[in-house]
Amino acid sequence: MFGSEVMVVFIAVGIPVVCVTLIILEGMKRKDQRRRMKMEGSVRNDRESEIIEEIYRGIKSLRTRIENLETIYQEKRNRE
Repeated sequence: MFGSEVMVVFIAVGIPVVCVTLIILEGMKRKDQRRRMKMEGSVRNDRESEIIEEIYRGIKSLRTRIENLETIYQEKRNRE
């Protein structure tokens, strides 16, 4: 009889405790994954912003060069 009582207690208490523990651990794991993905996303967005700023600075520099070349060309045409 003692063996069946232990089995009943295990079934009534042990299995639910194990299941709840597994559910909580899985929730913690998913929460951690979401947090990591969010952090990676912000890092990716920061890098994309840096690239866009570099492109903008490059285009701005190119525009200045083109304006300088146009000025030189106009001065050369005016001399002729």
